[in-house]
Amino acid sequence: MAKRNFGKEYKTSQELVTLLEHRGLTINDRQKAQLYLESIGYYRLSAYMHPLLKTPKSLHQYKTGASFAKVMMLYRFDKKLRLQHMHHQVFSQYYFSKQ
Repeated sequence: MAKRNFGKEYKTSQELVTLLEHRGLTINDRQKAQLYLESIGYYRLSAYMHPLLKTPKSLHQYKTGASFAKVMMLYRFDKKLRLQHMHHQVFSQYYFSKQ
């Protein structure tokens, strides 16, 4: 099977933290940011970074005051919201199946 070229090379979590800082994202705790990038993943977290980008977003520059802490706040909020929604769906299915 032929090897595919996706156009982007692999970056370590340390390289990603440096890249994000160069783009204007404030990162107070580099080690913690690296841990989150390794465990959650850059591409999953990038969805929560997107609202913090300046326009045009294609330049990949962050707004003044954008921080990795805000990215994680958005991620945690969304995660809790999705879990709560799933809980209500399961409860509703159980409740209505008993009637």
